[in-house]
Amino acid sequence: DPTVLDERKQFAFWINAYNVHTVKLICDNYPLKSITDLKDPWDKKFIEINGEKYTLNQIENEILRPTFKDPRVHFAINCAAVSCPKLNNRAFMSESIDKVLTQLAKEFVNDPSRNKLSKDKIEVSKIFEWFADDFPGRGGLTGYINRYAKEKVSDVAEISYLEYNWGLNGK
Repeated sequence: DPTVLDERKQFAFWINAYNVHTVKLICDNYPLKSITDLKDPWDKKFIEINGEKYTLNQIENEILRPTFKDPRVHFAINCAAVSCPKLNNRAFMSESIDKVLTQLAKEFVNDPSRNKLSKDKIEVSKIFEWFADDFPGRGGLTGYINRYAKEKVSDVAEISYLEYNWGLNGK
């Protein structure tokens, strides 16, 4: 029952639930070339927690994003596609969640296969477009990216979005 946990433990619990059930969904339906080969993969009620069934969309959009309001969650949950952030090789724990989320954000932002950053032009993951409302704050998207980027970008950098590769990430 995640409701008996403190907020940081709940945050870790729900990230772990999302990731483990995405992996389970892929394994249960393997072989496939993409999660999008499945019928409504994000809207299938197959995740049973505390006697209630959830979908991946419910966990992401009704629990993780609105409850915890931490845009770094987008670098922690994985949809099994090549363009998704890498799947962390350890379960999230409340004691280290902030440190790990920051590390994953840095890795994702600076990964040239997912984001191409230069001072005056950035080509970034569609995640930043799809969830634009989750990346507010001073400087907008470029300000957010600059929190984690090795090479800082201009506040007036030209922004475009990379095509999302839904191919199954088998790594």
